[in-house]
Amino acid sequence: MNIKLYKRKKHWHYYFCYKGKRYRGSTYSETKELANLYAQKIYNEFYITKNHIKDSTILLEDFIKYHLSSQENNLAKMWAYTKRQLLNKFLKFTQEHNIEYLNDISLKLLEKYKSLLLKQNKPKTVQNTLGVIQTMFKHAVKLKYISDNPVTQLDTIRGIQKNKQRYLTQDEINALLKASKKHYFKDLVMIGVYTGMRRGELVNLCFEDVDLNKKIIYIKNKDNFTTKSRKERVLPLHQNLYQFFNDNKNKKGYCFLKDGQLFNLKSLTLNFIKLCKNLDLKDVSLHTLKHTFISWCLIEGISIFKVARWVGHSTTHITEQYSHLYPEENTNRDIDRLNF
Repeated sequence: MNIKLYKRKKHWHYYFCYKGKRYRGSTYSETKELANLYAQKIYNEFYITKNHIKDSTILLEDFIKYHLSSQENNLAKMWAYTKRQLLNKFLKFTQEHNIEYLNDISLKLLEKYKSLLLKQNKPKTVQNTLGVIQTMFKHAVKLKYISDNPVTQLDTIRGIQKNKQRYLTQDEINALLKASKKHYFKDLVMIGVYTGMRRGELVNLCFEDVDLNKKIIYIKNKDNFTTKSRKERVLPLHQNLYQFFNDNKNKKGYCFLKDGQLFNLKSLTLNFIKLCKNLDLKDVSLHTLKHTFISWCLIEGISIFKVARWVGHSTTHITEQYSHLYPEENTNRDIDRLNF
């Protein structure tokens, strides 16, 4: 800090430069000692304002609310809901340990929370949860509520397989499709296998989203639903799905209803997992249908760029996790190469 003082008539004035710009004013003091203290106060307040430095005693609960509200316009509704749930669980944990303020979150506390999560969840789930918390702290560092992100100091979680996604074999697909015919979600499972759509996209699919003439499906944002990337996309209608939509071509509205209502996501997930357990299919969820679609598309030689576009990956980086399945000599095959 380089503050200069000069006297004009009875009062001392201050003068300093910041990023090439001069600032000056009166200290309203007749003594140099008091003028120096006043000038330092002016400079400190100026520096804090210019650099957006915040009060480090902000409540964790308040910052979580601010963090979520600042991101809600950039997140799909389902993902925003998930983040809110995860951060509120973390907040509850901190409150149980009598921690209220953001800057009181220690590495020791985070390690304790990590251990608790690992007892209740799979390593990959814990990694994703800590990733959400880390993003929140990164935001706090950016706004200068805190100086460092404590989550980055946690040890890496072991037992997470990289670049290996669980997907169904052809026999498993056939068994699943056959068994699901006895359940209300049979058509949803079939469409999931042949489109790679996410759970929320499947549940919110409407008959109007399918163009039978062009044989394409539009994945659209709706009033109560947005895609994970918030972008709409188009994917091809597989020949094995044509009959279902042709039989219902005069229908309007949502494709999948139970008792006149949209499928409940939680109930749908639990019922699907129960079916898979009865078939002795391990580590399978509705999201596995997406992995299965991507995997078999690549096995059949469909372009990784085309598959990434179909499933809504913003770049091929995510799709490349399946690249070990992609044949070395790619033949330009189309969607109808899939036939389970």
